[in-house]
Amino acid sequence: MLVACLLAPCAHAQTASELPPLSESPEPGAEPEPPPHAPPPVDPRKEDAEQHRLRAIRFYDARNFSAAREEFLTAYQLVPSHRLLYNLGVVSMALGDSASAYEYFQRCLRDGGEWVPPARRAEIEAQLRDLVSHVATLTIRVDVHGAELSVDGRKIGVAPLTQPVRLNAGTHEVLARSLGRSSRRQIVVSGGETTLVGFELSPPRRRPPAHVSRANPWLWVGWASTGLLTASTVFSGLKALDAQSDYEAEFGRIDADRAKLDRLDSRTSRWALTTDILGGAALVSGAVSLYFTLERPRAGSGAEKGKLRPNRFDFALAPRGARATWAF
Repeated sequence: MLVACLLAPCAHAQTASELPPLSESPEPGAEPEPPPHAPPPVDPRKEDAEQHRLRAIRFYDARNFSAAREEFLTAYQLVPSHRLLYNLGVVSMALGDSASAYEYFQRCLRDGGEWVPPARRAEIEAQLRDLVSHVATLTIRVDVHGAELSVDGRKIGVAPLTQPVRLNAGTHEVLARSLGRSSRRQIVVSGGETTLVGFELSPPRRRPPAHVSRANPWLWVGWASTGLLTASTVFSGLKALDAQSDYEAEFGRIDADRAKLDRLDSRTSRWALTTDILGGAALVSGAVSLYFTLERPRAGSGAEKGKLRPNRFDFALAPRGARATWAF
C-alpha cells in the first residue's frame, strides 16, 4: 500500500495513491519463454539486477523515493529494460521531478516498442500529456563544436546537442566550457515553454600584423647627412655672427684700421656664404630623406601588391627661400 508523499512546490505533484503501480513482472506475452526442457542459464548480472529491483520496491513502499530511484537505476545499468524505465518514471513523479519522469516515460515507449502492451502504452501517453505542461524545454547553442555542457552541475553532453534538454520549471545554471574558456548563465524557465541559451566561446580574432616595409638602407645615410649638415650650418652661422660682431666693434672705433675692417668684412662674408650653402644642403638632404621615409605600399591587387608607392612630395628652391609640398 502506497501513502502520500511530499513534493517540491514547483514540481508536478501527485500523491502516492495517484501514481500508477510499479511494473513488478513481465507483462503476459511480452517476452518469449524458454522451452520447458531447457534449464534457464544463470546470469550473475540478472541476479544482481533483480536484487536491486526488489530493494527498490521495498524503498518505494516505505516512501523512500530517492533510494528507490537509485536502486532502479542500478538495476537498469546492470540489465536495461523498458519496465525499469517505466518504474523510474513513476518514482521520479513521486519525487516531483517532472522532467526526469517525462524522459523515462519517453524512453520506455521508444525502447519497449511493440513489447509495451496497449493498455500500458495508453497509460504512459496520458502521463506524458499531463507532464508536458510542467516541463520546460531548453535549447543550447554554442559557437564551438565539442564544448562541454552542464546544467546545475550535471554534465548533459557536448555541443551540438542532438536534442533539447528537459528541465523542471524554476531557476537553473547552465555552463559551457571549451578551449580553456567557460561561460556561465543563470536562467529561469517555465513549464510548457521553450528557452534558448547561446554561448560564444571562440577566442577573439587576432588582427593581421600591419605591413612593415623594409627600410631603405640609404635612408640612414640621408638622415645622418641631414644631421651633420644642420650642425655645420649652426656652427658656420655662429662664426658668421661672431665675425659680424668683430667687424661692427672695429668699425665703431675712432682709430679704426681700414685693412682690418676689410679682413673682418671678408671673413663675415665667407662664413655667411658657408652658412647659406650648408643650410641649403641640409634642407635638400632633409627633403630627400623625408621623401623616402614617407613612401608606402601601393594599393592594388595581383602583381601590384607589395610594390611601393611614395606620397607626393615636391621641393623647389626659390631666390628668397625654399618651398616644400607634401600630398598624401
